[in-house]
Amino acid sequence: MKNVLDKKSELTNKLYNELSTKIEDLETSVKQDLKRSKLDSDKINSSQKSCHEKIEELQNTISKETSIIKNEVNQISATTSELKEVLKGDIEKHSKVGLKIYKFIH
Repeated sequence: MKNVLDKKSELTNKLYNELSTKIEDLETSVKQDLKRSKLDSDKINSSQKSCHEKIEELQNTISKETSIIKNEVNQISATTSELKEVLKGDIEKHSKVGLKIYKFIH
């Protein structure tokens, strides 16, 4: 009977040691996976922050450029209006001169 108990105790110890080793291996693996996941998460957060900063920079640049373009369009519009007025005056002057010449000739 002692032999059977010794064998049973030996098998129990062997099984316990194997399970204990597997549990330790799993814990180590889980810790490594968690570290990798944290590193991956940190990389993603860093990339996301960088992208957000670049988007803000682009939005600021676009806003500034849009403002500059609006100002230029307004200047062009004002200049065009001035040119129309000048041309209108020139056309009226030339028409009067042409009419005087026509009357003078006829």
